[in-house]
Amino acid sequence: MAIRTEWRFGRKSPACGACAKPFPHEAPFHSAIWLDAGGFRRSDLCDACFAAVPEPPYSHWRTAIPKPAAKARAFDLGLAAEFLRRLAGEGDASKAPLAYLLALLLVRKRAVRILDLQQDARGPRVRVEFHDGHPPLEIPAPPLRDDAAPALREELDRLVELGETAP
Repeated sequence: MAIRTEWRFGRKSPACGACAKPFPHEAPFHSAIWLDAGGFRRSDLCDACFAAVPEPPYSHWRTAIPKPAAKARAFDLGLAAEFLRRLAGEGDASKAPLAYLLALLLVRKRAVRILDLQQDARGPRVRVEFHDGHPPLEIPAPPLRDDAAPALREELDRLVELGETAP
């Protein structure tokens, strides 16, 4: 006689196996296993249907369907690249740290590639190449102070949110 070493009980059901009432997220219900001629059989039951079961299950436990995780905000790389091109085109020295941070973010997301770093009379600069076929771009690379990072991050988050809600 062969000994079965692998058992499949199935996944949680989104509704009661007896009354078909859907299980709300995070509300507990019963998962039960019965042993019948064909082997083990799983059924998920609400409290009322579980209480009305005529024969006790082989095993049972209480479980719940978790709340779905909040979807992460999508980051539009094309929009961010276009925004970087516009920032760099303005040449506004006050926006240089934001442009540099955005360029570093796009490097991390592999939307742009650093070609080289330069130092001249204007200060440190980074030249980046876009993967979408646009010409390379030279961006000021000012030193970023640790105390300025939270404000830059907030400004970048605000600008990204504005881009997502725009038509």
